[in-house]
Amino acid sequence: MKSGGSGCPVIPLRILKRIMPSGLAEGFSGDLEEEYGWIRERRGPFRANAWIWLHVLKSAPPAIHRSLLGSLGMLTNYLKITLRNLRRQKVQALINVVGLAVGIASCILIYLYVRNESSYDAFHTDRDRLYRVYITEDLPGRDAFSYVEAPAQLAAALEESFPEVEGAVRIGARTDLVRFEEKTFTRRMHLVDSDFFEIFSFPLIRGDRAGALRHLNAVVLTESAAQLIFGRKDPMGRTLALKMGETFHDFVIAGIAADPPANSSIRFEVLVPFDNVRKYLSERALSQWFNVFFETYVLLSRPVPPIEMEDKLQFVVNQHYPRDSIENVTLHFQPMLDIHTNPDIPPGFEPTGDPLYARILIVIAGLILAVACINFMTLAVGRSTGRAREVGVRKVLGALKPQLVRQFLGEALLLTLTSLLLAGLLVKISLPAFNAVTGKPLTLGFDPETLIFLAVLLLAAGIFAGGYPAFFLSRHQPVQVMSPEARLLGVRRFVRGLVVGQFALSIGLIACTLVMSDQLRFLLNHDLGFDADQVVVIQNHSPGEESLRVVERLRSRLGEGSGVSGVSAASSAFARDWTRMGFNGEDGTFKSFFQLTVDHDFIPELAVELIEGRNFQREFGSDPAEALIVNQALVQTFQLENPLGKRIPGRRFPPHRIVGVVKDFHFESLRERVAPLAMVLDPDTLLEGINDISTSFSPHTLNFIYIRVRPDDLPATLTSLEAAWKEAAPGHPFLFSFLDEDVARQYREVERWGRIVGYASGLTVLIACLGLFGLASLTVTRRTKEIGIRKVLGASAAGIAVMLSREFGGLVAAANLIAWPLAFLLMRRWLRDFAFRVSVGGELFLAASLLALAIALLTVSYQSIRAAVADPVHTIRHE
Repeated sequence: MKSGGSGCPVIPLRILKRIMPSGLAEGFSGDLEEEYGWIRERRGPFRANAWIWLHVLKSAPPAIHRSLLGSLGMLTNYLKITLRNLRRQKVQALINVVGLAVGIASCILIYLYVRNESSYDAFHTDRDRLYRVYITEDLPGRDAFSYVEAPAQLAAALEESFPEVEGAVRIGARTDLVRFEEKTFTRRMHLVDSDFFEIFSFPLIRGDRAGALRHLNAVVLTESAAQLIFGRKDPMGRTLALKMGETFHDFVIAGIAADPPANSSIRFEVLVPFDNVRKYLSERALSQWFNVFFETYVLLSRPVPPIEMEDKLQFVVNQHYPRDSIENVTLHFQPMLDIHTNPDIPPGFEPTGDPLYARILIVIAGLILAVACINFMTLAVGRSTGRAREVGVRKVLGALKPQLVRQFLGEALLLTLTSLLLAGLLVKISLPAFNAVTGKPLTLGFDPETLIFLAVLLLAAGIFAGGYPAFFLSRHQPVQVMSPEARLLGVRRFVRGLVVGQFALSIGLIACTLVMSDQLRFLLNHDLGFDADQVVVIQNHSPGEESLRVVERLRSRLGEGSGVSGVSAASSAFARDWTRMGFNGEDGTFKSFFQLTVDHDFIPELAVELIEGRNFQREFGSDPAEALIVNQALVQTFQLENPLGKRIPGRRFPPHRIVGVVKDFHFESLRERVAPLAMVLDPDTLLEGINDISTSFSPHTLNFIYIRVRPDDLPATLTSLEAAWKEAAPGHPFLFSFLDEDVARQYREVERWGRIVGYASGLTVLIACLGLFGLASLTVTRRTKEIGIRKVLGASAAGIAVMLSREFGGLVAAANLIAWPLAFLLMRRWLRDFAFRVSVGGELFLAASLLALAIALLTVSYQSIRAAVADPVHTIRHE
């Protein structure tokens, strides 16, 4: 089936003849086919299809006309009955529509999120043949671990060894300075091989895909980077200066690429030819097979299960890795489409997703929709006594069970369709807030996949919500329901079960929200072992020894009156990657620790507690070459008794000694236990004795400057800081953050999921209370006569209100028996991911229960009080 210009499908006549009812297809003739083609060419496919159907129907036999008119009359009758029932039950209809709309809107939002997650890297033409290499090391004395960074020479070895490899691309990512005329920017740069655009499907707007990265001094910018740097000027052929290592180098703009899609595992702003890596890495560093800095991607000649390549990849290991390491190293291929959604393999230069979160969101959306559908069933079954007589009358008049089922399902689908339209509006309104919570740029489009999802959602929700009432109400015989004393057995028990299920979900989600909020509060307020308040962190892009001179110049320019109380510096920053070093201990086992290069003022300025020994001293000339300050975790891990004067137990370390021990402080997230840490003034104190190193920031450079400021006049202090920075580091951008905000940023995921679960619990409670309000209304209506008689016999209004509310309060209380165990198990599992965590106490579950009970009682109190204060004369007369 083709599509016309207006998007309407052009249905060939042979297909029209097949799908038309028997007797209609005979209306076609050769002349009609010619006229149909003429209309389609000049008026479009929509008018052509409409014309042919009208013409054929007009010329159809009278029997066909009667059949169609009868079907149309039946549908019209069904619609009239549906609208009449909806007008009669306005409150219940409104509750159903609003509840279903919220549930459907939640499902649509989660669908957009899950679809975005599952579509990562699917835009590449050769996605099924693209793989990333990752490496597993299984060393004696430590657990096996994997990483996705590979040695520089691996790509060439793969191309030489296997005919299946059509191409291999190395990618290295770094953030550094870009200079154009008098302006300096900090941009994310990727070093890539020249066939980058031939292997990946990133659009190149300007330039030659095959030749844009062939020249060593060529550079490709994204549209957004080009606009930021050049504004409205044409960037092609212009010269940029990029900082590579310790100096700037000139590059010529050879291409402009479209910004990478949001669902890409490779996100770049500036692309430069890979061989420029030699401007900041030595040939010795690039030739070592255990020096890993780059991601390596390969394009195979056909899609191959990664397991098939394992033996061939081991051939590369045997040929190139050191002989004593062959048994410990394994190479693997990871499919391109697996990169973002596989949490078992460590992330590379970009963060990855976890399918568990998508599954959790799907469950949450399903629960919200289920609660809304339960509302529908509860209210439909709750008013079944009234509609049972309607069913009886219609059956006496000849209605069949299938007709009644279609009637009730039609009502459900009509309400669901209305809810779907309202849900679309809710999604449009809430999408910006949802994007802020999830961090995704999601949009709602109406492509075929989305339309199919909406149609399936409409049918599923309509049938789920209206299926049980339809079959339940249509199964009764007229003799059972025409008597005034007739009762529908099991209705009350079923309705109570639905209400208990709704509030079990609500209480469980509220309890999860409270536990997550409590854990987030604990993370943000826990004693970190250092003082993060009023500390500004400035990124220092100066190389090597110059970085230390920048710190000293900045310190000298920030004198009295600047609002600054102290300046210090270090090679890494909190809430960022710290350098990790590994070595073979004296006993032959592999050991590791974190390393931090600091200046003399780091420990006192950050208020890290020194519990043994001394701080680094400027007057001790041997401190830069020999002195170490370690934390308690290192002392305990390496079993150093009386650690002062001791050394790290490695075989090849140069002479050094521990001069101080600090109390453990949390330089990593509270998800992790405090790891061993060694602080030095000069990293060469340790570098000669290690076997491997993992780092994002050079340990030879003071990459971050910590400035403690006074809180008196913060805007003025920042202005003074920026002015001093321009003098201390001319031409370098003033990039700063606040340390306490950096630390809190580590827990954004916890905050995000707490908010998501909080919103879900709020929506669930809202929908459940809507249903409870409608059910209370039905209950009061059904018991109007009873209430009137009780008042005549002396019952007080308060007693009647309590009587009506007690039943619903008991159902909410019973829901705790389901909610508490499930929420406890779920939260205990979630908290396992944190080395430092709160205990799951009963007070949080009690608070969730009381909150849900209070909301439920407030919901039914209006109906209860209104019934309790009503005049019994009117209520009895009404009955």
